Amino acid sequence: METTVCVVALAVALGLFLASSSLAALQEVQKGIFVEDFEDASIGQFETKKGADAPEKSEIVSEEDNSVLHVKGKMHSEVWHKDSAFKDFTLEVSVKKTGGSYAGVSLREGYRVFFQMKGFVQIINRSSQTLFKSAKAFGAVKNEYQRLKVVCAGPILHVYVNGEHVIKITGIESVEAPVAFYAHNADAYFDDLKIDTHVDPGEYLAVEPQSPDDNLVFPPEEDVKLQFNLSNYSDSQQRVSVAVSVKTWNGEVVKEEIKREISAKTGGDNPVEFNVGRIPAGFHKIELQAHCAGKEIASYDDLPLAIQKRGSGDFKAPTIPLALYYKYFSKKNPIYQNTYAHAAAQSMRDHHFNAVVEDPSFTRKMVDIFQSYGIATIARGRFLDHSGVIATLAGDEPKPEEIDRLKKQYEGLRRTTDKPITTCLVGDALGLGKEGGPLWIWKQLNPELRSFRSP
Repeated sequence: METTVCVVALAVALGLFLASSSLAALQEVQKGIFVEDFEDASIGQFETKKGADAPEKSEIVSEEDNSVLHVKGKMHSEVWHKDSAFKDFTLEVSVKKTGGSYAGVSLREGYRVFFQMKGFVQIINRSSQTLFKSAKAFGAVKNEYQRLKVVCAGPILHVYVNGEHVIKITGIESVEAPVAFYAHNADAYFDDLKIDTHVDPGEYLAVEPQSPDDNLVFPPEEDVKLQFNLSNYSDSQQRVSVAVSVKTWNGEVVKEEIKREISAKTGGDNPVEFNVGRIPAGFHKIELQAHCAGKEIASYDDLPLAIQKRGSGDFKAPTIPLALYYKYFSKKNPIYQNTYAHAAAQSMRDHHFNAVVEDPSFTRKMVDIFQSYGIATIARGRFLDHSGVIATLAGDEPKPEEIDRLKKQYEGLRRTTDKPITTCLVGDALGLGKEGGPLWIWKQLNPELRSFRSP
């Protein structure tokens, strides 16, 4: 508590064709366990897409006497076994990307798990919306295999890389579908695929923070009651141990660990509450660990907790905005985003800032939060009807070759808002009035509001 593959469907529906490559069969080595090592090549076991998404190459190649699948993908290229489909399963595969954009797997009819350009692991749904991106990069060094493991357990999806659990999300549609090797504008290599349909019951459990207004902000004079929901999507009741503590971001204990034993009923929600008492004002974090049958099923070490008085709602647009860039970039749930927004707004007010420049993660709710603390928002072409938005940013450190594009953007914005349009330039270069410098760029664009920032 954190971006592409195409929808996998029936061959007839998508007009698929059999690959001309000589590829190996998916073998069931034990009941419900399937493997593919590409050593025993046979024709027609795989399918690929036609048209622009068809891979440039789909072939078995030899690497030091080891056979692997090589997919040279164009757009959203996929290769999959034509006669196999899975619903709940654990998939493991070694993935190497030697160039280009994305490489990974597709499952559950279009959910995509892959290594992107810089090695971050990303999950996208069938509408190409990013569901999560890992905070840690893997595979940034080319020509090295990474062991990717994906677990589908009901509506829960887990991702492991080289044995490390990096992503867990819920809300995945539970449908039976083929799994596909995926390469988007990339040279990708795959080896040692294993699919196990025997999923551990613990993988069907999820513990998530709950809040009626999607934030963890509490006044210092009241007891802090932390609420979580334990979901059990397995087919049997599970005994779960949940432990919660509160710490500073430096790891110092604010509230000692409290532990609860819960009998989680199947097929439904199991609310859990921890009354940790009163906590001193400040910005803290909640740590949570949950175990079932000795196995960790959930772990949080970065769940934000703000102990402070909320904003009064008094707001007056500043005459001279003194703003901070907001760089949280969260793809996590709203509780994270909103709690951080409350804490940031309080800190900004304490340090006499009166405005914030939004980042791509901003929501309208976050604009509301900052406004409640008297902090105005400089938006990026969004939320222009919001009373807390005082201006919109078009361009950040623009280059001379971007002038024409920004002029068109200015014209479009001026037709939709009467609020000032600003372009931000780096403050230490303001004295450069020569052609191509900041002052020259400002003169070309003629923004209603000139903004600059420290580098």
